[in-house]
Amino acid sequence: MSEVERLTDELCRAIRTSREYAEYKEAYKILEQYPGLLRETNELRRQNFELQNSEDSDGMFDRVETFRKNYAELRKHQEVSDFLQAELCLARMVQSIGNAVTGCLDMNVDFLD
Repeated sequence: MSEVERLTDELCRAIRTSREYAEYKEAYKILEQYPGLLRETNELRRQNFELQNSEDSDGMFDRVETFRKNYAELRKHQEVSDFLQAELCLARMVQSIGNAVTGCLDMNVDFLD
């Protein structure tokens, strides 16, 4: 096993034992006890993902506002709110790790400009 593979395994273990991951797993476990809320939350997550990854900027403000209004009541449920917050914290941690790795490498990505 190469050093990079070994350190990748170590990083994965560190993430799985992190506070952020534990809180995410606990919040998901609680949300699973409410199948209807879980189903609605997963639909919110799917639509949020589609909005964030949409290349069509026409009417984006209106689509985001409609999304926000459609899910305002759902987000008032403590179980949903806690899960979404825990998911955001975990996602930010993973994003930070990805940024640190790609930021330290000299990879030419000028073609993206």
